[in-house]
Amino acid sequence: MTVWYQSFLENSHPAMQSLDSLQQRAMEEFSKVASFFGEDSKATSTEAFFAIFAEFTSKFEVRQNICS
Repeated sequence: MTVWYQSFLENSHPAMQSLDSLQQRAMEEFSKVASFFGEDSKATSTEAFFAIFAEFTSKFEVRQNICS
């Protein structure tokens, strides 16, 4: 291994561990939120789950503007 590559690996390892830990925590929190709303976090992707909220927000804003 070259010196710069070894240095890169040594310097990036803590950041990668931190990112991995944050990603794991985010998925644990997603599982709790999905469960709260009656969704199975194992069967529902984060993209599909949050798309529901995005669609609701868009429709709510449109409806709110119509009623104003």
